[in-house]
Amino acid sequence: MLHRRPPTAPTRRPWRAWCGLLLAALLAFPTGLAADQHAGVRVRPARTWVGIARVLLDVTDLSLTESALTGHYELRVPLAPYEDDRGAIRLDLVRPLPDVLASGGQLTGIVRSDFGKTHDVECTLEPDGSARIVVTTDKRVLSFKTRFDGLPGDFSN
Repeated sequence: MLHRRPPTAPTRRPWRAWCGLLLAALLAFPTGLAADQHAGVRVRPARTWVGIARVLLDVTDLSLTESALTGHYELRVPLAPYEDDRGAIRLDLVRPLPDVLASGGQLTGIVRSDFGKTHDVECTLEPDGSARIVVTTDKRVLSFKTRFDGLPGDFSN
C-alpha cells in the first residue's frame, strides 16, 4: 500500500520560491541603461481604410543611424494585392532621439519602394507613446494611428 498525503496538505515547491526571488532581484536592480539611451524605435502594426479597402502598415524596428531612423516597411491591401508596396523608410531627426521620445516631435522623411517609387512620410510621435504616420503617395494620402516604444541600446563604446 502506497503512502499518500491527505489532499488538504500543501505541496512543497521550492523551485517556485527560487523563481520568485530571482524575478524580484531582476526587477529590483537597474539594467545599467539610462532612461535616455535608445537605439531606435519599435512601431506597432497599423491599419487604415481607403473607401472599403483596408490598408495595413508594418514597419520593422527603426534603428538609429547617424541623424535618422531607418528601417523597412510593408503596405498591404488585402482587397487589392496588386497595390501592395514594400521598401526602406528613413525619418530624419532634427533633435536627439531621447528628446523626441520624451517630449514628442514630428519627423519627416521618405520611403523608397522596392518597385522604384518614392513617397513622402511624416511621423508625429507623442509623449504618451502614440504615433500618427502619414504616407503621401502619388494617388492618395494614407494616415495611420499606432503606438511606439523606444528600444534600449548600449552606448558604452
